[in-house]
Amino acid sequence: QRQMCIRDRLYVAGFGGCIVWTLCLTAFATGSIVVYALCSEGEFSYWRAALFVALVAFSAASVLSFVCHMAAWPFPHVFHCACGVVMFAMYLLYDVYELSTTLSVDDHIIAAITIYLDILNLFLQLLTLMVRLAADASQKKDEEKEK
Repeated sequence: QRQMCIRDRLYVAGFGGCIVWTLCLTAFATGSIVVYALCSEGEFSYWRAALFVALVAFSAASVLSFVCHMAAWPFPHVFHCACGVVMFAMYLLYDVYELSTTLSVDDHIIAAITIYLDILNLFLQLLTLMVRLAADASQKKDEEKEK
């Protein structure tokens, strides 16, 4: 018997629409952030230290949620995913700004990989958030049907 990948499991569970919506949201957010980073006169280079601290805190919260099984509680899990979305959007803005202003031509491959990983992490956090919200809504709907 063939193992089902995560995409197949989401479709079987009824969350196929979440993948499409998440892909659209990620594409829109990425396009908006890139345009803002390239057209803005703002200075984003000072974000580096704050983003690193946010990443360490996010990683610690991820380990804590795994150890304490916070995924069973809806609010901390949704809040954690929302913080991840904001953090990776800020990382994308910072990395695009760095690519457009300070990096040399020799660093463009590393910058492209970094931006790819920012977009991928943004997509995964959005997908986790969308699936969790859809699962909570589905559970509430099932509970109302039982009453």
